[in-house]
Amino acid sequence: MMVSQLVVGLLAGAMLAGAAGAQAPVPENGGAEPPAFVVPAHDWKPGEAIEDADDLLVALETADLGITTFKADVRYTRVFALAGDEQVRDGALYFETVDRGDEQTPALRRFAVLFTSLRVGSRVEKEPKDYIFDGQYLVERLEKSRDFIKRRVVAPGERVDPLRIGEGPFPVPVGQRRSEVLERYEARLAPAAEGLEAESLVKFVTGAKESEGTWQLVLTPRVEAKKADEQTEIRVWYRRSDLLPRLAITTTLAGDVSIVQMLNPEKNPKQMPHRVFDTAVPARGWNVRLEEYSSEPAGE
Repeated sequence: MMVSQLVVGLLAGAMLAGAAGAQAPVPENGGAEPPAFVVPAHDWKPGEAIEDADDLLVALETADLGITTFKADVRYTRVFALAGDEQVRDGALYFETVDRGDEQTPALRRFAVLFTSLRVGSRVEKEPKDYIFDGQYLVERLEKSRDFIKRRVVAPGERVDPLRIGEGPFPVPVGQRRSEVLERYEARLAPAAEGLEAESLVKFVTGAKESEGTWQLVLTPRVEAKKADEQTEIRVWYRRSDLLPRLAITTTLAGDVSIVQMLNPEKNPKQMPHRVFDTAVPARGWNVRLEEYSSEPAGE
């Protein structure tokens, strides 16, 4: 499993940060031009109509207003096409935006994904495994083997948003301006049940009432995938009541599928676990590996 693939799926769900600043360059796409950017006339309010992907992308630009912290239980499923294996990890996701107190300085965005168990087939094991990003470093912490891997994923002296396409090390296609999404993806609004085979997931995204359901956004890269681990399709489901993410599914060229299910999402929770975003190197008892910045995505 590539670390970047994990983060793609999880941050596709944790899209709680609008992007700002210079736009990334438009990729070569055979001359295709994305639709022109339209500034939202107002903030989206629950109950307002979402008729197409354009409406949803515009609404998502301001969906994070008033949100400084976010947490949710997470179920992360990986299905490997070649071997037919399926791995399921359960845990929790925590996300925080820290205002730097300066309009010219972007807010610091950090996250932690703390897994507690792993299921392979019918076998379930306790396997604590953490991924933490503090704004500069991505830490991978494996308690069972006592491995601690700390990678600088932001170039020294630079300040970038890892959620932003074309700027950070992870190609996350949501949580930014509509124009930036359309520069790299073709987008469409799909029925909530489309693309889902498991009845449990269909029920999860449709709900008993329309207000309990979700909008599904389907994103297809404008540039054709060439490597096996590059994505060919991204699907994200947002809750109709408040646009909180509920489900994200990505498919690679090799046919591998990542499914991230967000359970019990909570905006601005009263409490967050102590030191959940701590990336300090352990004093003793761990196998520590430190990696300097590289422009290539890190993998396991």
